[in-house]
Amino acid sequence: MTDFKQQIIGVQVTPQFKNTHQLQELFTIYGNIIKTRLGLNHLDDVDPGLKAVIVLELYGDETQINLFQNELLAVPGLKMGKLSF
Repeated sequence: MTDFKQQIIGVQVTPQFKNTHQLQELFTIYGNIIKTRLGLNHLDDVDPGLKAVIVLELYGDETQINLFQNELLAVPGLKMGKLSF
C-alpha cells in the first residue's frame, strides 16, 4: 500500500536565484504531486532583485514529495519551509 501524504511548503526565491528554467522544469517533472501553486511577488525599489514566495500544496507518495523537496533545496538561490499542522 502506498503512503500518500499532504504537505504545504513555501519556496523563497532570493535575489541570488538565476535559473528560472530549472525551477519550471522541476514544477513540470513533479506536476503530478503539485495540487495548488500560488506565487507571491515582492518588488522593492530600495533593494532590487527577484524576491518571491511560491506556496505549494503537495499531495502524493511521500518518497516522491521528499525527492521534489530535496531537488528544490539543491537549486542555488532557493530556500524552503514547511507548514506543519
